[in-house]
Amino acid sequence: MAGNVDGLPEKLRSLGLEAVREDSRLHIRGGRGFSLADLPRDILEELKSFEEIVVEAPEGYYFYFGRKDIEKLLEIREG
Repeated sequence: MAGNVDGLPEKLRSLGLEAVREDSRLHIRGGRGFSLADLPRDILEELKSFEEIVVEAPEGYYFYFGRKDIEKLLEIREG
């Protein structure tokens, strides 16, 4: 696990996203067209520290991701 996960919500806010840490869960409110795949590698590495990442789309849909999903995304980006 990498980085300072306490500062992760602030990093996401600097990218224009709303983010709230809830214990082992991170809740991200993404704008239209937001994708976890668009995040920088260092932020994705920090996301692996959370048990669950919840992405809330503007339309009110919720998407749930786990550590394994983030690891797979990083693996795909490397390949």
